[in-house]
Amino acid sequence: MKKHLTLTLALLMAIVSFGNIGFAHQKNNPVQQSKMAYISPGIIAQMGEGSIDDPIDAIVWTSVPIDKILERMGQDEGLLSFEPFKSMSCYYVSATGQAIKAIASMPETLRVQENYSVKTPDTKMADTKNAKVNWGLDDLKVRDLWKQGIRGQGVKVGLLDTGVDAKHPELVGKVTKFATFDTSGKIVPDVTEPFDRVGHGTHCAGIIAGGKSGQDGVGVAPDCELIVGSVIPGGNGTLAQVIGGMEWILDPDGDPNTDDAPRVVSMSLGGSIPDEDMVAAADAFERKGVLLVASIGNSGDGSTGSPGNIPSVTSVGAYDRNRQPGGFSSGNKIDWEIEPYHESVIKPDVSAPGVSIYSTYPKGKYAIASGTSMATPHVAAVCALLMSTDKSYSAIDLRMAIKATADDLGSKGWDTRYGIGAINPKAALDYLKKTGKVQVDINLPEGKVANLLIGSSHYRVDKSFALHLPPGKTSIELSSFGFKKVTQDVNIVAGKSSSISYEMSELPKASFKATMYGTDGNPANVGQMRIIGTSFNADSDDNGNFDVEIPADEYEVEFWSIGYAPKTMKIDFSKDPPKKIQLEKADVLVVALQYTTPSQYYSRRFDKYCYRAFDEMGIKYCPVNPYKFDLTSEQMKMFDRVYWFAGENGLYSEDVEVLEDYLREGGKLLISGSNLLYFESYRRDNSFFTDNYGIILKNSPTPLTTMVGVKDDDIGDGLVFSFSGGDGASNQLGADGFVVNKGNGKPFMYYLGPKETSPADLGYTGLKLQTQNFLSIFLAFGFEGINSKEARQMLLSRVEKWFTSFGGVDITFEDEKGNPVYTKAKIDGVGDVETNDEGHLVLSYLPQGKISLKVVPFGFAEQSFTATVTPGKTTRISFGLSNPTSIKISGKVIDSATGTPIKCDFKVVGFETKQYSTDDAGNFSLTLPKYKYSLKVFKKGYMNYWMDIVDNVEGIKIVLDKPKRAVALFQQIAPSWDTRSFAGIAQIYERVARGSGTDFDNIIIPPGNVVDYEDMQQFSKIIWYCGFNDEIGASWWLDNLARYVNDGGSIAIIGQNVPQAISSRPELAKTFGFELLESNTSIYAVKGVKGDPIGDNLIFSLYHPFLRMGLLSVAPSMRPVGSGVSCFDYLGGASAGVRVGTDKQKTLVLPFGFENMYADTKESQDLFKRIVNYLGK
Repeated sequence: MKKHLTLTLALLMAIVSFGNIGFAHQKNNPVQQSKMAYISPGIIAQMGEGSIDDPIDAIVWTSVPIDKILERMGQDEGLLSFEPFKSMSCYYVSATGQAIKAIASMPETLRVQENYSVKTPDTKMADTKNAKVNWGLDDLKVRDLWKQGIRGQGVKVGLLDTGVDAKHPELVGKVTKFATFDTSGKIVPDVTEPFDRVGHGTHCAGIIAGGKSGQDGVGVAPDCELIVGSVIPGGNGTLAQVIGGMEWILDPDGDPNTDDAPRVVSMSLGGSIPDEDMVAAADAFERKGVLLVASIGNSGDGSTGSPGNIPSVTSVGAYDRNRQPGGFSSGNKIDWEIEPYHESVIKPDVSAPGVSIYSTYPKGKYAIASGTSMATPHVAAVCALLMSTDKSYSAIDLRMAIKATADDLGSKGWDTRYGIGAINPKAALDYLKKTGKVQVDINLPEGKVANLLIGSSHYRVDKSFALHLPPGKTSIELSSFGFKKVTQDVNIVAGKSSSISYEMSELPKASFKATMYGTDGNPANVGQMRIIGTSFNADSDDNGNFDVEIPADEYEVEFWSIGYAPKTMKIDFSKDPPKKIQLEKADVLVVALQYTTPSQYYSRRFDKYCYRAFDEMGIKYCPVNPYKFDLTSEQMKMFDRVYWFAGENGLYSEDVEVLEDYLREGGKLLISGSNLLYFESYRRDNSFFTDNYGIILKNSPTPLTTMVGVKDDDIGDGLVFSFSGGDGASNQLGADGFVVNKGNGKPFMYYLGPKETSPADLGYTGLKLQTQNFLSIFLAFGFEGINSKEARQMLLSRVEKWFTSFGGVDITFEDEKGNPVYTKAKIDGVGDVETNDEGHLVLSYLPQGKISLKVVPFGFAEQSFTATVTPGKTTRISFGLSNPTSIKISGKVIDSATGTPIKCDFKVVGFETKQYSTDDAGNFSLTLPKYKYSLKVFKKGYMNYWMDIVDNVEGIKIVLDKPKRAVALFQQIAPSWDTRSFAGIAQIYERVARGSGTDFDNIIIPPGNVVDYEDMQQFSKIIWYCGFNDEIGASWWLDNLARYVNDGGSIAIIGQNVPQAISSRPELAKTFGFELLESNTSIYAVKGVKGDPIGDNLIFSLYHPFLRMGLLSVAPSMRPVGSGVSCFDYLGGASAGVRVGTDKQKTLVLPFGFENMYADTKESQDLFKRIVNYLGK
């Protein structure tokens, strides 16, 4: 079954009767390990949910076409189908998870995104009794233009929406071309009759072209033609459908030699599509000369949506009949750092009527609706009116005209509520009538794009074009990297035509040979240079040397090398460029994991938030993006501190490897990012935070947006900030909340909730961790999301102060002769530590001042010492130990029932673990160096005996009991990657066991624990629950199973991956009487074998109740061999359970758990009881 990640890509409309539809804004910076293109979180989730053969729908963005590569892949390699969108630079693919990974590994692939599900909000008819006209017509005074015969005649307007009711009386005969698209973006060939099951598209179409023959209607340009693409048919669709529609509308007949594209296209849709995904698509419209008009969004001021927020798109805000901005109408200032845009823009561009708009609705009806969806077709239709007066007006002409003549409303100049102002059709027409035409001829090579600069406005062109400019002298600049910038002045005369030619001559190449040096005079390390505002970058060698050819011109150039702060300088490569580039050493490494970057090795996407905070504090830092630069732990160790700003996609095993190595070597690390804990739990490829920080996920993603610092904490005290509004990145769609599960991590931030909730109820968001090896700060949110510069600086300054407030000690413990002594110590504020075998202990991070050490040396009495810690220094200390001491242990072991002596084994656990045996009469006696010991006595068929020993213990009587219960339950169900979520499974097992009436010993095996064989040999019967566990299959587990069965123990092993684990040792699988057939049959129904003591008369389905937590449920099948007998079979498949029941052996292997049984509780309890009875008394 194909899966689509549900994402509201809202049509930007709201019917008055039920309020305004939300317009979600997302501008996230995704993360991915190096050497593989970015794979979005939704795709990763799908790869972890189902079978490896399940198809996944995705959109693949590439730098060059990959049709031939995909054709070669085919179904044999997991690629089921693909659809190219050549002008959009992307592909729809349906492929398995393995094929997705293969595609992401191609050097041509930029990123792999979900084929987002697109939904329209429910639309309802509103009361139209008091409104029979579109008030927008009067606001725009378009009737004055109609009187002049200007009605949009001869102009094609494109509409990408839910479709159109072409039979509506006001739209009859106006839809000249129509297409609808399937979920892969293909045209549905059999559907040629226009339709609209939702109404949104019909409403927008009416605003553009509504009007009965010879009569005024609701439309602004009643005589224009409509070319309509139904990209969200029925109110539901996919991103591929939207992209397919955009591709189609640029060439509706599929013949590039005909000019049948509309001159202007209206798109009243948008949403949380990553901005990068729409840049290429919007760029295709600009180069084609088609004006793309799009709604800016319905989420209010401070937000925008794509594609409306892209610089080349004319975006539209909405106002009401009083020319007040709609409360829902979006707008914001956007700092673009995505190729080809390196600029700041304010959106929207213009505004138009968009509140309570009366327009057409399917089945001949009318409706009132509000939204930037309604404002957008007003602007598109005004452009059609203007074009109808002169078909030579270009998209650039129209953009300049409507902006130059807009009525400035609100704040003076360009603002986020109105843009440049409300469009004024008559003023725009007057502007155009007074222009003169200039033909601009350029000789740009095919495939090259030039930047056109007129005044302060930028446009992108790739061929000759015509412009209509106002009278007077105008400067026109054309530039393209690698070509000489050309600027010419042209004198424009109203109503006259002129021409101008640009010879775009290629610049000669200049040889640039230079070396980056540090202030110490030594050559720098591997690095890069990039020319700002272009896509040019070049790598140095390992010693910072460059040897490249660069177009000879003057540029702003940035130099970067690992270990140093970047340096920007202006260089004229046509003259004598410098041979040496001096860089300053950086104190801090700032790792910003981002997929899109104008630079190869680090990204300026964090400039406004993270980097700027360091700049303002005067901290010298080296930025790096490991998505592109293969960062090693050795390079990280060059820095005193590392700040790791992760994106939304979690940590991968490659990241974890370098981070853990850095921490082991005494690093200072801050790590920040939303959903890091969530992805650790979901993907299960590492347990970085669980293992190193002792925290587990509490909530994710939480809808809360405000955080508070813990009172009196040196970092958190007094801090309060939010993720919404302000000058933050506004990219936090939810962050993790955690609780401390183990260790000495101290939370310092938490979510603000109601007074009756504690921080632990909602989850903490900030943790500081001080260990003897490393210092670390964890922020469960993106630092860039903090909504004020002051809060970001305050948090950063406190973290910096905390990092630099520690000192270290280098301690050696020695006896009176100077020999080293292994010692355990308890240190105030640190906890328990221990030396190495040579009595040596280095504590790198201790609070300044005096510390107290209470030590337990091996072979000595407990002693106390003090030491002084100086910040920034490591003090060497040697402590001499006194009073060597030993202890004596002796006693006798007897049977509790008979009182007779027992010869048995015992272990003494202390500095090391040693095993001993009693004599035949159960006696033992030992003299040991003074220490804290644990004594463990064990014998087959008896319960183990434990006791702690801290002093002399002589003549003790140890009594061993035999097991009194029917069976032992070994619960090893909680995998190491998620201990919290599996508590419910444990409850299921215990409920089933107790409900069966069985008396049992319950043995819980936490993740990471090893079960010694003597813990198994206590019991003659064991039922071992394994769940879906990543720890079974370890050598100790397999060794103990083999030994237990050979020693005559009866055991049932239950769990989804048990057959695979046992089969790693073929001889052991043969002992258990089976051979593994398939790791996953994908059959989830089981029937007991008739007459079998375990399976007889049982039949049930298997289901996956924990799929929501990412648990992969498999159904492995087996074939009985040797003495093995099948007790369950999959319906239509092989064995789903094998037992061996001989005089010497009673074993059972079940590849499913009780939590997977979709059956009555009594059936589960009955099965449990059958297993117990089968294993024997």
